[in-house]
Amino acid sequence: MLSSQTHTFANALPYDSATPAQREQALVHTRQLLQSQLPGFNNDQWVNMFTTYAPQLYVETETGAVILTEDVLVGFANWVNLHRDINQEVPLYGHETYYLARNLVSYSQDAKDLLTSDPDLSRPESIDVMRALFSRLSVGNSVAERVYHTFEQPIKQTR
Repeated sequence: MLSSQTHTFANALPYDSATPAQREQALVHTRQLLQSQLPGFNNDQWVNMFTTYAPQLYVETETGAVILTEDVLVGFANWVNLHRDINQEVPLYGHETYYLARNLVSYSQDAKDLLTSDPDLSRPESIDVMRALFSRLSVGNSVAERVYHTFEQPIKQTR
C-alpha cells in the first residue's frame, strides 16, 4: 500500500490553512496511493471524504510537494473503511493492522485451546496459562493505543 521511502518534511500544514491547490495536490497524491485499495469511489466522493476527514498535510522539504505522511495516510484509509458501506468487501490496511489481528487471533486460539483441554478451568496448569494470557493482555499494546487514538479523533470530530 505505502512506500517505504522516507521523506523529510519542512512543516506540518493544517488542512484548514492549506490553499485549495495544496489540498488538491495532497488529494491527488492520496488517491494515487489508495485508489486500488479503495475502489469504487468517484471524484466527488474522494473530495467529500478528504474534506470531511481534513487530514494534517505535510510539505516535503526537497520537492515542496504537499502530501500525507504514512501514518496520516493509513489513518485516512482506515477512517474511510469505518464509514463506508459495511456490505462491501474491504481489505485491511498496513502492518499495524496485521500485527493487531495476529495478536487477537493468537489470544483467541490460546483461550480456545485452554477451554478445550480444561473446560472447567480447574487444573493447576490451566491457571498458569490463564495468568500468562491475562498478563499479555494487561500490559497493553502501544500499536493498539496508537491505532485506537487515530480512529477516535476523526470520530469525535464528526459527533
